[in-house]
Amino acid sequence: MGPITMKAEGFGPFDTGFTMNLTPADEATFNTLWTIRRELSALLELRASNFETYQFHSTIGYRLVKPLASDVPPMERLAVKCSALFTGDAATVTLEHPAFDLFDDMLAFPQLWRLPKA
Repeated sequence: MGPITMKAEGFGPFDTGFTMNLTPADEATFNTLWTIRRELSALLELRASNFETYQFHSTIGYRLVKPLASDVPPMERLAVKCSALFTGDAATVTLEHPAFDLFDDMLAFPQLWRLPKA
C-alpha cells in the first residue's frame, strides 16, 4: 500500500492532547483502510473496544498535566486557528505508507515492516 491521502477535519479538544481528526479522502481509501483494520484484527485476534467507532487521527502532542479551567478558552481559540489552516487544498494531507513500528516511547518508532503495495 502506498501513501494514504486523508482530509483534515479539524482538531479535537486539547484537554488530553493536540490531535488532528482525519477522514479518508475518498471511498476507495476508506474501504482499503477499514479492510486492513478488519483483516489485522482477525489475524492478530485483537479487537479494540472502540473498533466500530474508531476515528482516524494524527496526534501531534500529548498534555502532561490536566489544563486549568482558565486554559480552556485560549486552547479552544487555538484549535479554531489551527483548523483554519487546513482548508481548501491544505485540507488534503498525504501520509507515508503504512508500516508496523515498535513503540519504544513517544520519540522512537523504529520500523519493522512496511505493508506491501496492494
